[in-house]
Amino acid sequence: MASISDGGKELVSYSPVKLTPEARPQGVTDPPPPADVKTNEELYLIGLRAQQFHDPVADPMPYWEEALRRDAGDSRVNTVMGITAFKKARYAEAEKYLRTALARLTAQFTDPKDGEAIYYLGATLKAEARPTKPTPTSIKQPGARPGRPRATIRWLRSPRRAAI
Repeated sequence: MASISDGGKELVSYSPVKLTPEARPQGVTDPPPPADVKTNEELYLIGLRAQQFHDPVADPMPYWEEALRRDAGDSRVNTVMGITAFKKARYAEAEKYLRTALARLTAQFTDPKDGEAIYYLGATLKAEARPTKPTPTSIKQPGARPGRPRATIRWLRSPRRAAI
């Protein structure tokens, strides 16, 4: 312990912190086969983890396909499958998945929490050079995506975007 005092008054003091050893975190293990996973959420997250970390052992597609086999309308899985298809320029496949996701997300006039599926559907239709019809969802959140909740579909069509 060290301290600095002036006229009997302690101004600054220091005592080293004693660190206690903590248990090591659990290591990463290989995921179970898709059929052995209990919930759709786990299937979605295992696939997402495999995709995000470019896991050489686990391919995300079998996990997402199993999730869709269990619940064909799962919006999270349909959205991620649509985005994956979009990035591989499989636009018809991407559109199918994204429209399925939006059907679940907008059922009973619900507004989607984020516009990820809407954004990628718009980008897919743009890539296919197909005209887009405004829908109640696209009017409320046109071209929205995470981080840009009120982006406009005009941005997708903008000549300035082509320069980016």
